Amino acid sequence: MKEKNKILCIIPARGGSKTIPNKNIIKLNNKILIDYTIEQALRINSIDKIIVSTDSIKTQKVAKEYGAKCPFIRPSEYSAPYINLEDVQKYSLEQIENQGIYPDLVIHMEETYPFRPNGLIDDMIIILLNQGYDSVLAAKRETGWLWQENDEGSFHRIDSGDIPRD
Repeated sequence: MKEKNKILCIIPARGGSKTIPNKNIIKLNNKILIDYTIEQALRINSIDKIIVSTDSIKTQKVAKEYGAKCPFIRPSEYSAPYINLEDVQKYSLEQIENQGIYPDLVIHMEETYPFRPNGLIDDMIIILLNQGYDSVLAAKRETGWLWQENDEGSFHRIDSGDIPRD
């Protein structure tokens, strides 16, 4: 695979998250959270380059220490709460192409999901290339209930029973 395709991994990492305070410096087993994702990407033989796309100089330094490239700092407007990952990836790819790097395949890995099963990304790359897909997405069937919060702050169930989540 590696000889045929240039495979790039992009890890978007916002400095100072709204949902996980200072997620880039949260330590688990003496490792910084983003290290788990970089470490997993480094174990995937078919990936040629790992780039962390961040708005933070601190995260840039950490990413480089763990073995990823971080050749640009994103403008802060790409980290606003209303910006979606599609816009972040588009900006990141534009910056990468401006540096003369033109990947055949881009792997998107998020630092907020650090405990992927071993071989997951490798298997997804093989499926994508062998089946001729243009994209694949890891998903897991989940069932649950739908709840809604009312004006008084109480929750009430709005579904009729166990339903699959699509």
